[in-house]
Amino acid sequence: MAVAALVLGVLGVVFAILPCTQVLGMILGVIGFILGLVSMNKCKKEDKPKGKSVAGVVLSAIAIVLGIIWLVGLVGTVNETASELESIFEDLDNELDDLDMQMDELDNLLED
Repeated sequence: MAVAALVLGVLGVVFAILPCTQVLGMILGVIGFILGLVSMNKCKKEDKPKGKSVAGVVLSAIAIVLGIIWLVGLVGTVNETASELESIFEDLDNELDDLDMQMDELDNLLED
């Protein structure tokens, strides 16, 4: 179990760093974290070395934190982009209203 926690922790960190795979990294991190904790308790009861378990828990925790940081940044970027797009569309709507008014004035001039 300690080796599995370590491997999942390493994979979790790698996937948490790569773009578009943060959720997978977080999932692997959570599984690795749980396996690492279980393995640490098992090693403690059996009086065995728990270095791999600790490394798995630490790496898995890092994977979880990195994934959360990436997701928070992504949400912030999406919100900022949505606000910018909303502003652009409002400006475009105002410009179209102005154009409609000018077209109406032109039509009135041509009718006279």
